[in-house]
Amino acid sequence: MLYMVGAVVIVLFFAGIFLVIAYIGFAVIRTRWIQGEFRRSGRGIRVEGVCVDLGWTGSGLVRSGIRYQREDGRESFAWTRYRPSIPVQVGDTARVLYDPKGKAHAVVNGDFNEGSYVAGALLCAFGLFFFGGLLYVVFW
Repeated sequence: MLYMVGAVVIVLFFAGIFLVIAYIGFAVIRTRWIQGEFRRSGRGIRVEGVCVDLGWTGSGLVRSGIRYQREDGRESFAWTRYRPSIPVQVGDTARVLYDPKGKAHAVVNGDFNEGSYVAGALLCAFGLFFFGGLLYVVFW
Protein backbone atom coordinates (compact mmCIF):
# COMPACT_ATOMS: atom_id res chain seq x y z
CA MET A 1 0.00 0.00 0.00
CA LEU A 2 2.81 2.41 0.88
CA TYR A 3 4.46 1.62 -2.47
CA MET A 4 1.29 2.70 -4.33
CA VAL A 5 1.03 5.98 -2.40
CA GLY A 6 4.66 6.76 -3.23
CA ALA A 7 4.08 5.95 -6.90
CA VAL A 8 1.04 8.24 -7.00
CA VAL A 9 3.02 11.08 -5.41
CA ILE A 10 5.83 10.63 -7.95
CA VAL A 11 3.33 10.53 -10.82
CA LEU A 12 1.65 13.73 -9.62
CA PHE A 13 5.04 15.38 -9.18
CA PHE A 14 6.14 14.59 -12.74
CA ALA A 15 2.71 15.52 -14.13
CA GLY A 16 2.85 18.89 -12.37
CA ILE A 17 6.34 19.64 -13.63
CA PHE A 18 5.34 18.60 -17.15
CA LEU A 19 2.26 20.83 -17.16
CA VAL A 20 4.06 23.88 -15.80
CA ILE A 21 7.05 23.63 -18.11
CA ALA A 22 4.96 22.79 -21.18
CA TYR A 23 2.56 25.67 -20.44
CA ILE A 24 5.42 28.16 -20.16
CA GLY A 25 7.04 26.84 -23.32
CA PHE A 26 3.85 27.01 -25.34
CA ALA A 27 3.05 30.48 -23.97
CA VAL A 28 6.45 31.78 -25.09
CA ILE A 29 6.06 30.26 -28.55
CA ARG A 30 2.48 31.55 -28.88
CA THR A 31 3.45 35.09 -27.87
CA ARG A 32 6.30 35.20 -30.37
CA TRP A 33 4.10 33.72 -33.07
CA ILE A 34 1.47 36.43 -32.48
CA GLN A 35 4.19 39.09 -32.68
CA GLY A 36 5.45 37.69 -35.95
CA GLU A 37 1.94 37.44 -37.38
CA PHE A 38 0.95 41.02 -36.64
CA ARG A 39 4.32 42.23 -37.94
CA ARG A 40 4.03 40.26 -41.22
CA SER A 41 0.34 40.97 -41.82
CA GLY A 42 0.63 44.71 -41.35
CA ARG A 43 -2.01 44.76 -38.59
CA GLY A 44 0.51 46.38 -36.29
CA ILE A 45 0.61 50.14 -36.06
CA ARG A 46 3.90 51.91 -36.79
CA VAL A 47 4.80 55.00 -34.78
CA GLU A 48 7.93 56.92 -33.84
CA GLY A 49 9.23 56.77 -30.31
CA VAL A 50 12.10 58.30 -28.34
CA CYS A 51 14.69 56.44 -26.31
CA VAL A 52 14.34 57.52 -22.67
CA ASP A 53 16.16 54.79 -20.77
CA LEU A 54 18.88 52.15 -20.97
CA GLY A 55 18.85 48.83 -19.16
CA TRP A 56 22.05 46.92 -18.43
CA THR A 57 22.68 43.32 -17.42
CA GLY A 58 25.43 42.16 -15.12
CA SER A 59 27.25 40.69 -18.13
CA GLY A 60 27.46 44.06 -19.93
CA LEU A 61 24.56 43.69 -22.38
CA VAL A 62 22.32 46.70 -22.87
CA ARG A 63 18.82 47.43 -24.14
CA SER A 64 17.08 50.70 -24.96
CA GLY A 65 13.73 51.77 -23.53
CA ILE A 66 11.53 53.54 -26.04
CA ARG A 67 8.55 55.72 -25.09
CA TYR A 68 5.92 56.07 -27.81
CA GLN A 69 2.38 57.37 -28.17
CA ARG A 70 -0.36 54.99 -29.26
CA GLU A 71 -3.10 55.92 -31.72
CA ASP A 72 -5.55 56.40 -28.85
CA GLY A 73 -3.25 59.00 -27.25
CA ARG A 74 -1.90 56.85 -24.42
CA GLU A 75 1.84 56.68 -23.85
CA SER A 76 3.48 53.27 -23.83
CA PHE A 77 6.95 51.89 -23.36
CA ALA A 78 8.85 49.19 -25.26
CA TRP A 79 12.31 47.66 -24.90
CA THR A 80 14.72 46.58 -27.59
CA ARG A 81 16.39 43.22 -27.08
CA TYR A 82 19.68 43.05 -25.22
CA ARG A 83 22.80 43.69 -27.30
CA PRO A 84 26.54 44.13 -26.74
CA SER A 85 26.30 47.81 -27.80
CA ILE A 86 23.60 50.41 -27.21
CA PRO A 87 20.79 49.76 -29.76
CA VAL A 88 19.29 53.29 -29.59
CA GLN A 89 20.99 56.19 -27.84
CA VAL A 90 18.99 58.15 -25.24
CA GLY A 91 17.20 61.00 -27.02
CA ASP A 92 17.30 59.32 -30.47
CA THR A 93 14.13 58.24 -32.25
CA ALA A 94 13.16 54.68 -33.12
CA ARG A 95 10.39 53.03 -35.12
CA VAL A 96 7.94 51.07 -32.99
CA LEU A 97 5.46 48.51 -34.28
CA TYR A 98 2.80 47.68 -31.72
CA ASP A 99 -0.30 45.54 -31.58
CA PRO A 100 -3.38 47.73 -30.99
CA LYS A 101 -5.16 44.75 -29.40
CA GLY A 102 -2.34 44.39 -26.86
CA LYS A 103 -1.78 40.68 -27.52
CA ALA A 104 1.91 41.05 -28.39
CA HIS A 105 4.84 43.12 -27.21
CA ALA A 106 5.89 46.05 -29.35
CA VAL A 107 8.78 45.56 -31.77
CA VAL A 108 11.41 48.32 -31.89
CA ASN A 109 13.23 49.00 -35.20
CA GLY A 110 12.15 45.60 -36.54
CA ASP A 111 14.16 44.00 -33.75
CA PHE A 112 12.40 40.66 -33.36
CA ASN A 113 13.86 38.18 -30.90
CA GLU A 114 13.77 34.78 -32.59
CA GLY A 115 15.70 33.35 -29.63
CA SER A 116 12.41 33.17 -27.74
CA TYR A 117 11.28 30.42 -30.09
CA VAL A 118 14.36 28.44 -29.06
CA ALA A 119 13.65 29.08 -25.38
CA GLY A 120 10.04 28.01 -25.80
CA ALA A 121 11.07 24.88 -27.67
CA LEU A 122 13.60 24.00 -24.96
CA LEU A 123 10.96 24.43 -22.26
CA CYS A 124 8.62 22.17 -24.20
CA ALA A 125 11.42 19.61 -24.57
CA PHE A 126 12.07 19.64 -20.82
CA GLY A 127 8.34 19.22 -20.27
CA LEU A 128 8.34 16.20 -22.59
CA PHE A 129 11.37 14.83 -20.73
CA PHE A 130 9.45 14.97 -17.46
CA PHE A 131 6.42 13.51 -19.19
CA GLY A 132 8.62 10.61 -20.33
CA GLY A 133 9.68 10.15 -16.72
CA LEU A 134 6.03 10.09 -15.74
CA LEU A 135 5.26 7.39 -18.29
CA TYR A 136 8.28 5.39 -17.15
CA VAL A 137 7.11 5.50 -13.54
CA VAL A 138 3.53 4.62 -14.41
CA PHE A 139 4.28 1.71 -16.73
CA TRP A 140 7.42 0.37 -15.07
